[in-house]
Amino acid sequence: MLVNRHSEPFLFLYVESTDKGFRDYLVALEYKERREGSLPPADQEMRTEMEQKRRGVSPLLDGALGIPRESDRFAWWQKGKKMGKRRYWNDISVLERMQEAGLGNLYDTDYRLISAAVHATASVQGEYLEAGPPLTVSFGPKWNWVDTVLPKACHYLLLHLLVLDATFEMNMASCIKAQSESLKLLDEGSQKQ
Repeated sequence: MLVNRHSEPFLFLYVESTDKGFRDYLVALEYKERREGSLPPADQEMRTEMEQKRRGVSPLLDGALGIPRESDRFAWWQKGKKMGKRRYWNDISVLERMQEAGLGNLYDTDYRLISAAVHATASVQGEYLEAGPPLTVSFGPKWNWVDTVLPKACHYLLLHLLVLDATFEMNMASCIKAQSESLKLLDEGSQKQ
């Protein structure tokens, strides 16, 4: 969808990123071979496969696609300290990509929810020992993140309840909306403190 809407920059940036992934993998295998003296058969097969994939991608980058023009806001920084420098696939946030693909409304409802566990770093997450028996360890937000994390978790739960309500005709929309309004007030109150 993103490539359909902005084919010139995004097709090039995506293929460029894919090629970089192949190159990085080959460099890692080369390092492993130098360190261990030889590669096991599975790694040798993988190297052959990566080299073939690179041969398929390289002509696209070298000729067919070409670097997008410097006025392109996705492929080049247009303002700030980096103005005039190239942007790469990873320089474009997931939110920006989803918005440009026309899927911005799914960022909060789907992407954030799905990636919450992946992005919950040690600075946010804490471990708590629950007295037993048996003794168990549970995970959750650190105390200084509770006011941020819990309202978001409740927000995601309400979004899913809305979908369930629509799917199974539970007639709970007004109740879910009231809870959502309460949650907004709670969230606004915690931000003011």
